[in-house]
Amino acid sequence: ANHLALILESRVANSLTVFVLENCGQIDDESFAAILRALSRHSRLKGLGLGSNLFSRNSYIELATLLRGSFPSLYHLYLGNSTIDDEGINEMAMALTENSTLTELVVSRCRSITLRGYQHLSNLLKNPSCSLQMLDLKGSNVDDEAMSAFANALSNNQSLKYLFLGNNHAISASKGWVALSRALCDVSDINKTFLSNHTLQTIRMRSVELPHCLISSLRLNRIHRGKPQVAAVNKILMHHDDFNMDSFFECGLKLLPFVIDWFERAKDFPRDFEANIEQRKLSAMFQFVRECPLLCVAQEA
Repeated sequence: ANHLALILESRVANSLTVFVLENCGQIDDESFAAILRALSRHSRLKGLGLGSNLFSRNSYIELATLLRGSFPSLYHLYLGNSTIDDEGINEMAMALTENSTLTELVVSRCRSITLRGYQHLSNLLKNPSCSLQMLDLKGSNVDDEAMSAFANALSNNQSLKYLFLGNNHAISASKGWVALSRALCDVSDINKTFLSNHTLQTIRMRSVELPHCLISSLRLNRIHRGKPQVAAVNKILMHHDDFNMDSFFECGLKLLPFVIDWFERAKDFPRDFEANIEQRKLSAMFQFVRECPLLCVAQEA
């Protein structure tokens, strides 16, 4: 490993774009730190593969430290089938809140990560500065509790597009998938539907059929990728037949023009289902007139 570090240091600075160090068994902390220091000379490094190695917790802490600024171009980090544990994941998650370039993180088949580690990852996803677009957790210990933590985080996440779960069969239809479905489309009221996640596009899991409501939400997010407001409007139109205007009445008729404008703009959004927008617009207008008849008469006069 020390010899490898010397070779990396002898390379012309910024000449490496991808570095893979896998299936090397036990690598001591000092040797791994030397390799990372040598790699930090290569600011154009885009891909780093460190899977299937026996690193200590201190080595992951060293890696996390460098992720905070030493690899300004790195977007893919592979740690699959490694010894990283909850504390290592915590260090990674904290470091990635300060890293705006890493978009792909692979921690598949990392059996030392428990619920506590996944909670650290979910805290990263909650962070507004999170840049992760792909998270690979195939073959790990993801269960209902972990999935619920991710679902809670996704409600506030605007970056993650791809979630790979592989064969994590500990996720049940009654809890884990329900929580994730709600994160992508909470139909309990219109405002919660609007505030749901409209970014996640793909969930891959082997030999498991995803709930229909989850598939539908993922499909809308995928069709309208890059346009979360369009996805939000279509989810509202798909899941809410009757728009209750009660919460708007305290402002009288001041909000009615905005409600009408919302429906008019929604007409132009692409969709593959019948939305009955004109009928819903008339229903909303009728609710305002019924609630504020004197105001309507006064304005007409």
